[in-house]
Amino acid sequence: MPAPVVLQVHIPGEPVAKGRPRVTKGGTAYTPQRTRSAEAWVKACMVQQVGQPCLEGPLIVDVMVVLDIPISWPRKKREGAQRGEVRPTSRPDLDNYAKLICDAGNGLLWKDDSQIVSAMLSKRYGDKPGITISVQAAA
Repeated sequence: MPAPVVLQVHIPGEPVAKGRPRVTKGGTAYTPQRTRSAEAWVKACMVQQVGQPCLEGPLIVDVMVVLDIPISWPRKKREGAQRGEVRPTSRPDLDNYAKLICDAGNGLLWKDDSQIVSAMLSKRYGDKPGITISVQAAA
């Protein structure tokens, strides 16, 4: 029997994936502004919803990314996306959404994302875009 969910966080709004670090001509690396803003938003939602539990020990994380259905799609394709028959297979990659979530949770949900020993990642289309994160202790 799986361990019970310790906490759950919902991040409303269009999901943003973690961007690649950029390098200046001088060789200094920096994180893109869009990534920094998205990570700050995720952290703010985490603090508002669960405070700072800073879980310890091995953790299992479930990340569900829900993307907005493109309005340019025909009605039939939009309905298929709502039913889960049409899934997002375009960029950004699912692991980049997870990287942003895992990094944002450091020091808030868990001490460090290295504690995550198992993860279930999925992305789909829906009427209300956002990311839902569920965390439980690993057995």
